[in-house]
Amino acid sequence: MANPLVSIIIPHKDDRQGLARTLDSIAALSPLSPAHETIVVDNGSRCGPAALRAIIDQHGSDTTQLVVTPDGVPPGAGYPRNMGADIARSPILAFLDCDCLLSPDWLTVIAERIDHCPVMGGPVVVSLASGMTAPPNAAVAMDLLFGFDVPRMHRETGHVLSANLVVTRNLFLRIGPFPLVGAEDASWCDMAIRLGYRPCLEPRLCVQHVALDCPVRLEVRWRRFMLYRRIHWIESDRSDLAWLVYLMRIAFSPLIHGIRVFRHPQMKGSSTRLRLRTWGLLCRIRLGRSWQGLRLLLHR
Repeated sequence: MANPLVSIIIPHKDDRQGLARTLDSIAALSPLSPAHETIVVDNGSRCGPAALRAIIDQHGSDTTQLVVTPDGVPPGAGYPRNMGADIARSPILAFLDCDCLLSPDWLTVIAERIDHCPVMGGPVVVSLASGMTAPPNAAVAMDLLFGFDVPRMHRETGHVLSANLVVTRNLFLRIGPFPLVGAEDASWCDMAIRLGYRPCLEPRLCVQHVALDCPVRLEVRWRRFMLYRRIHWIESDRSDLAWLVYLMRIAFSPLIHGIRVFRHPQMKGSSTRLRLRTWGLLCRIRLGRSWQGLRLLLHR
């Protein structure tokens, strides 16, 4: 096979169900899509490479390959993304997360827009799992309502998520690899902006993320987000006073965002009990983030 136009790079760790869904969505891309390859980079999953190869054999294609990071590399997605970029054969690098579902024309949009936007991202829309018509529990409801707001993030910071990030290989080499510590996408976008390459936000370049159904996983994600946010805050040389104001906004936000829990169309058909449980989980996670942020400030 000739060199593909796009290399889809997917870091993975301990989410075989999400990986299978992502590979299925890649297999369902439009037949008019440009030629592509898929690189899954595993960073120490407990199941081992054999189990992942079985998933790729069942859900991937003959252009899907699995590579495994060496022992002792840093946790997080930065190293796997860089490793995938190093072995990619295409002039265009498309970075995903292992739990993202693509729209059928995702690659077609990339091919159409890449000459105008050599670095671009798109929305990450949280959705219910296949067959669901309403949130079954508070974790799903909260992720559905408060998961990701990429357009707002792009307006405020110029950043896009590395869960849906596309860049030409030449520009990636010029900007440099993803940092290995902290929020690799925010830091990488800052690197691009400093060189004059502010990422474009392409609304048609949309991926879906299936809402998490486990409160523990949801809390872990938000704790990780706060840690990365604090690291990026320090890297950006922002003041501790501004950080305290940010923590106060988080702590009091459930009083306002609770309206969304009770009135949002996504909660249509949900019981009052589920709405109350969702608001309670929202309060717990937001207050936990504020406390974590205070500890990160005091124990720098």
